Amino acid sequence: MEPLGGRHVTLRPFREDELDLWLTSLQSLGRAFPAGLPTKAALRGRIRRGHRMIGGEIDLAIEVDGRVVGGVQTQRPHPLPPRLFQLGIGLFSPQDRGKGYGADAVRVFVDWLFRAHRAERVQAGTTPDNTAMRRVFERLGFTERDTILVLGERHLLYAVDRDDWRTAHTC
Repeated sequence: MEPLGGRHVTLRPFREDELDLWLTSLQSLGRAFPAGLPTKAALRGRIRRGHRMIGGEIDLAIEVDGRVVGGVQTQRPHPLPPRLFQLGIGLFSPQDRGKGYGADAVRVFVDWLFRAHRAERVQAGTTPDNTAMRRVFERLGFTERDTILVLGERHLLYAVDRDDWRTAHTC
């Protein structure tokens, strides 16, 4: 897989020398992870997976000007139908939020899932009070589809189907 370039970001596999940054950044986000906070060993395994999508999962670093600012990935918190991908994204530092990096990363990543992995639908959840993420999803053509519980907390499930993506973007 060649790095995926956007307007502001480059998406590429995490490197071994970024393991501690990734782990520390995830710990600092202070959010509950549905499967629990990944261990250093688990992240090392995900780094070794590299650019390969295995079992519907892949992790990519979000890089801006040679600096890793976050990560974007597909998740399989529970069995999902074929060609349905659930994405997760996190920008590690508050200083990198609000600059369009997250929106650019989601756009590039989702477009790649539709093109390279023949996705039929991509979905993602966020809390109702995360208005910035909700705006990103809505601006990119995702629609709110459902309310779900994640560790007992209410989340909104957003999704975009292949045809809706094509209508809104060049795929």
